[in-house]
Amino acid sequence: MSKLQRIRNIIVAVLMIAVALVLIIEPVLGYHVVLLILAITLIAEGVRSLIYYLAMARHMVGGGVIFIKGVLILDLGLFTLSLTDIPHRYVMIYLLLYYVFMGVIDILRAFEARKLHAPHWKRKFIFGTFMIIIAIVGMVFSSSVTIVVLIYSAGLIYSAVNRLISAFRRTAVPFIP
Repeated sequence: MSKLQRIRNIIVAVLMIAVALVLIIEPVLGYHVVLLILAITLIAEGVRSLIYYLAMARHMVGGGVIFIKGVLILDLGLFTLSLTDIPHRYVMIYLLLYYVFMGVIDILRAFEARKLHAPHWKRKFIFGTFMIIIAIVGMVFSSSVTIVVLIYSAGLIYSAVNRLISAFRRTAVPFIP
């Protein structure tokens, strides 16, 4: 990771923590902010994937997967943007399923890293377990908008901590004699 990427990750992580704290302080307004942030993030990621496909991936083996991923994420972002008028319970289910999915992915990556004897598998396993626990707590206490905002804020803080750890982690430089 270059120094510029490290600085960018640190700045993004600090902004994510600041947004999470604002959402925790003002949860009633936070519901619509959560939907807006989630939709914008998904739309931006979908557009980024589609631009990457058009610029480079269409010439690669497996580039079609990147195109399909971009279209699905863009569609998911547009769908999220239309969720402002539906009951918060559906948004809660949507958000909790996302957290369960991300937690399972982190745990599977941890098991794969463990098989490869990578030293950071424990951190991935702990973060994946944390995401699943957040989802379970959200399912138990899914009666208010405040819980939706607090769960999203916890996920933002999780992502920010993950970015900070990766920004400060020493990267291995291969040395070929």
